[in-house]
Amino acid sequence: MMNLAPLDLRHGERFGSLTVLRKLPSGKYRCGCICGYSDVKVRANALMRGRVKFCRRCAKDRVSAKGNTKEKI
Repeated sequence: MMNLAPLDLRHGERFGSLTVLRKLPSGKYRCGCICGYSDVKVRANALMRGRVKFCRRCAKDRVSAKGNTKEKI
């Protein structure tokens, strides 16, 4: 197994709709979304690999906009 160096992201880096604000003591990063929500806590590798691109609020809006809502008739 290969030892990987820890990832360090810089303030202001953008990943999808998220912008890195600061590193938290837990090792995660606090990011702000373009929708104005600024309390997204995410790991660096999730940002770098594209697993997280926007906040939960935007994710819910995207599902609703696509018409993937479960409505009973």
